[in-house]
Amino acid sequence: MKSIAHTDIELSASEAELLLNAIPNELINGFELNNFESTIGIGIDQLKSISENFQDFSKSNKFVVHCSEARSLKNALAAVLNELGIEEFQTRTGFEHDEAQRLLGDMERILTENNKEGAR
Repeated sequence: MKSIAHTDIELSASEAELLLNAIPNELINGFELNNFESTIGIGIDQLKSISENFQDFSKSNKFVVHCSEARSLKNALAAVLNELGIEEFQTRTGFEHDEAQRLLGDMERILTENNKEGAR
């Protein structure tokens, strides 16, 4: 994951698979999240749209999301990590819990840095 021009974030194929496929799948089909829009920052239909756009571009090796989408995806990742916990996370998403926690931290750092840079 890396920042591009302080407005976009480039994801690796693995990061994109987790953030744009596995996490939305859990939020849409896996469990009900109370206060979805206030927790994630977008509505469920918007999350579906972001995920469906990923399916259209999944043959690419580079995936770029705007920081506004990345914020919602970060919130979605945090919600799924919290809901599923260590034992269930890998079983249901196919990704290691520790790997997802590291990604969450990276996203928080990059989004904070981009926000500071954008304010200058």
